[in-house]
Order: sequence, then C-alpha cells, then structure tokens
Amino acid sequence: MDSTQKTGGYILSCENISKSFGGTQALKGVELVAIICDNDGMSAAAQKMCNDNGRNDVICIGVDGVEVPLQMVKDGAMKATILQDGVGQINGAIEIVEAIVKGEEFDPNPVIPFVLVTEENVDDYLE
Repeated sequence: MDSTQKTGGYILSCENISKSFGGTQALKGVELVAIICDNDGMSAAAQKMCNDNGRNDVICIGVDGVEVPLQMVKDGAMKATILQDGVGQINGAIEIVEAIVKGEEFDPNPVIPFVLVTEENVDDYLE
C-alpha cells in the first residue's frame, strides 16, 4: 500500500485508493486525512467522492490550478490546489534563452515556485 501514516491517519496517493481499498471503501474504517493527486482532475474527483460520502474533512489536493478545482476552492468544496505557474515557467525559459544569446551565465536548473491557492487568494487566480 502506497501510504504515509501521519497524525493517526493516512495520506494516500489518488491512484492507489481503488487498488488499496476498493474505491469508496477507503472512506470507511480508515482514518483517512488527505489524498495527494498528480493533477487537479484527479484531486477534484477524489474530493467529490469524499464530499459525496460525508467525508468533507478529507483534504484532497492536486497540481495545475485549473478552473474546476479553483471554483471548488471558492465554493468551499475543496481546501486548496497548487498552481503550476505556466507564465512563470515561460518567463524563466525566456530569461535563459536571452542569457544564452547574449553569452551570459544562467542557472541551468531554475526553480519556478508553485503557488498554494486557498480560499484567501483564490480570486486572484479564478478567471
């Protein structure tokens, strides 16, 4: 089972819920606290499954910062999403290309920070 015990509960990867616990069975008899997903589509589906089964306490989170999960955060149906900053990635790539063209040094491994989007800042990212 791909899980990590934390504060008396489990954090599971989304793809292993069905495999490990048989779908919604994961929500019964296990002290599930969070589901970590590869993307927002998976986290939105996992959060809906949890909410529909009376487990609004389970935190489901994914990466992308796309419209449906952002709206779920705004509506209070989801705690957070992680914005993958495409604009920041493009700007970082342009800076590297400009440095190469000018013959300047550059960081070959730039880090473009992800952004945690919660109810406090969701309006900044929801179009």
